[in-house]
Amino acid sequence: MRLTPQFNGERSGHDRTCGYGTSENHCGKPATWHVLWTVDGTNSLDCDEHMADAEKQWVFYGRHRLGPHCLHPEALFYEDRCEVPGQPRQVVLAVREDAPPWLLPEESSR
Repeated sequence: MRLTPQFNGERSGHDRTCGYGTSENHCGKPATWHVLWTVDGTNSLDCDEHMADAEKQWVFYGRHRLGPHCLHPEALFYEDRCEVPGQPRQVVLAVREDAPPWLLPEESSR
């Protein structure tokens, strides 16, 4: 019995699609999860549907939502993100629609 799925070799570093299936016929939907299958670095990208399947049948070391650094060759895998050492961290700020006016960007009008 296998604890992890069988992998179909390397894919392009720019391919951010779900890799579930064979190398000739993989899912191809936009990936939403970055999964670390083993501590030696075996990893894959999966869509929501195939991540749900993976949770039911395989053992994985860690996972997080696919982020901007996940495919960078020097990125380190953390529980909640991938990060490139020495690079500034990306921070995404969102302001709620009902925020007080002094929190809204100047170009925004109500």
